Amino acid sequence: MAPLSESTALVFFDIDGTLLNEEGQIPTSAVAAIKQLQANGHLAFLNTGRAFSVIQPHILAPGFDGIVAACGTWIQFRDEQLVNITIGQDLVRKLIDRLSACGVHVWFEGPRHVYVRSLQSGTLLDEFLRYFTDLPDSLADWHEKEVHANKLSYMLDPDSRLDDCLPFLEEHFYLIRHMAHNGEIIPKGYSKATGMRFLMDRLGVPRERTYAFGDSLNDIDMLSFAGHGIAMASSRRHVLAISDHVTGAPDEDGIAEGLKHFGLI
Repeated sequence: MAPLSESTALVFFDIDGTLLNEEGQIPTSAVAAIKQLQANGHLAFLNTGRAFSVIQPHILAPGFDGIVAACGTWIQFRDEQLVNITIGQDLVRKLIDRLSACGVHVWFEGPRHVYVRSLQSGTLLDEFLRYFTDLPDSLADWHEKEVHANKLSYMLDPDSRLDDCLPFLEEHFYLIRHMAHNGEIIPKGYSKATGMRFLMDRLGVPRERTYAFGDSLNDIDMLSFAGHGIAMASSRRHVLAISDHVTGAPDEDGIAEGLKHFGLI
């Protein structure tokens, strides 16, 4: 690709709670702002904890320049896949055995599929499985398909013993605990921030020309690492504390306001 202008900025957007409103849609003000951002010569990226397999088409509709998915373990720039870090098959089997023995409910998230123990209803994951009504081809039974996963997530019930599994997990992963009963398990050495750094180095853009929008605990490293971290109004308290600017909620034109605040649109 041609060298970027010295004024080009890289802008990274979390999806859930940042781009998407409570109805799961990107407000028209955000779509227009992203298009204007690009027209002004800047690059727009998704930077999400979601695996690529669960990014619905309507989220991609604004036309992003690239995607950092699964907390930095999968990266695409335009039409080129640049990074795809997957968990080895031996480790997948050990994870299934160890976490099952501890009563921890997990699902593996990859570029093509999300893998679960069973596609049948009647489990703790029923609410999670309903999320895939518009992505039926993304869901797979890990007994029927070899697992190609970038990361995994977990859910606990009152009998789960996650602490018993921590010594094994922490050899290979770090945990992000979103709530008392759920969280993400990410390969060591990867995060939304490492995804940003990879693209900065690849494109030759300095840190001071990077911007990030987020709202959740898995956005803290991204917001802290960016030259300018922007928290949504409904962000968790820790997210607000480390951000450089707080903007409105998605339906309050938060994306447009944040971009205007920094003179990007």
